[in-house]
Amino acid sequence: MKKLILLPIILVSAFISMGSTAAWGQGKTISLSVGSSETIKFDNRITGVIRILNDRIADVVSFSKRSVTVVGIAKGVTDLYVPVGRETIRIRIDVSDVKVGKTVRAVNLFLGGPEGIYTQAVDTKIVISGTAYTAADYGRVMKAIEIFGKDKVVNYTKYRPSAVEQINKTLQAAGMTSVKANLVAGSVFLEGAVGSKNEMEKLKAIIDALHVKVSNLVSMGEGAQVQVKVRFMEISHSDMVNFGLELPDALVVSGGLEGEFPILPAGQTNQLTFMARSPEALLNFKLNTLFKTGNARILAEPKLVCGSGSEASLQVGGQIPIPMITSTTSSVEWKDFGIILKLKPVANSRGNITIALQSEVSDVDWAIAVQGIPGFKTRKVKTTVTMKAGSTLIISGLYKNNRSKNIKKFPLLGHIPILGELFKSRQYQEERTSLAIMLTPTLVSSEQLKMKESIQLVESKFLDFNKYLYWDLFLE
Repeated sequence: MKKLILLPIILVSAFISMGSTAAWGQGKTISLSVGSSETIKFDNRITGVIRILNDRIADVVSFSKRSVTVVGIAKGVTDLYVPVGRETIRIRIDVSDVKVGKTVRAVNLFLGGPEGIYTQAVDTKIVISGTAYTAADYGRVMKAIEIFGKDKVVNYTKYRPSAVEQINKTLQAAGMTSVKANLVAGSVFLEGAVGSKNEMEKLKAIIDALHVKVSNLVSMGEGAQVQVKVRFMEISHSDMVNFGLELPDALVVSGGLEGEFPILPAGQTNQLTFMARSPEALLNFKLNTLFKTGNARILAEPKLVCGSGSEASLQVGGQIPIPMITSTTSSVEWKDFGIILKLKPVANSRGNITIALQSEVSDVDWAIAVQGIPGFKTRKVKTTVTMKAGSTLIISGLYKNNRSKNIKKFPLLGHIPILGELFKSRQYQEERTSLAIMLTPTLVSSEQLKMKESIQLVESKFLDFNKYLYWDLFLE
């Protein structure tokens, strides 16, 4: 018969290298990963020889009167025997490649237990699998891989189509209408195009905020082509007050007039009435009336086409030399005058166009010349506006006053001092005009520009053909 001797268990406390504490006794286990170490401290003194069964798995690297430091060498399990006081304490040492159990618990805690996503330990790896029902759930999975390391966590989570729909809704709400997320074999691909580098950076920021792993196939092309129709007009001040407005966003470009011309009995009259199909048609009708009555004139009507974010410039006028003389040198500086226009349109994915505009209309004024160097009458405007593509904006308020005096007098008698005033008549004239700038930006593609060029070429050929045909018929 074997005699079982129960020895009192000596409880000691050990302090782990990470700062945690634990109670140590017979049969306790500590887990180490390869290369990591742990220091165990005891309340009582170590009284004998410290032994470890397999020093190829773990080994004692240092010890003192009340502590032992153990390091993991290779994957496996061994026992450590430490004589403390009157008792020898056995401690199980479990060395693994990774602390799988602790990492699994940490990953589950971070994920928060989302529906359809599971974690499990496979050998030394942690596998996350299942289906992500929302983009936020999949984003947390990707964030967990980033935090715990790709060498420890493997992702086999798949997207559910509803999660992709959420990504598309987020992109739509942010104005990225030209970009779409597609689900292919459980992976998400972004397809489409953006017009500028800023929009590409905006897209990346949105995806980073969702913590979603996607394959970005979005291209950044030349960007949208913006055509800006600019009309410089000089209008009399009395008529200018009717144009200080911005037209509505939606305009019918092909406007017109509708009206009725009834046949009335002899001797009866009626008022002619009409209705404009769009505000632009009414504006054009008013402008045409002003042009015909001589109350307005067009100074320039250019059409500029440039890429979104690029700058376009125009100058209609000339240069005048201005001598620059100093005590040591002399040079000539050329001063631009006329109609000078610089603009930089930027189109976004919502169909809005922001235009940074610098415009100048100047004339040489010899009346204020100094030592043969003329002055300039200049009207400038510098502004930045945002408008819908196809809408028209009118900038006005740049006034110019011209005053003139006309004197009529009788020959000889009008030259007599004092009395000559009785034989004179004076007529004063004051003309006040305002410069108005009309901007109409539209988005055009390269194909549209080529088509317009082709149409213009065909029209010119057709006109030339008609002209030659007319002359042939006339000569015959």
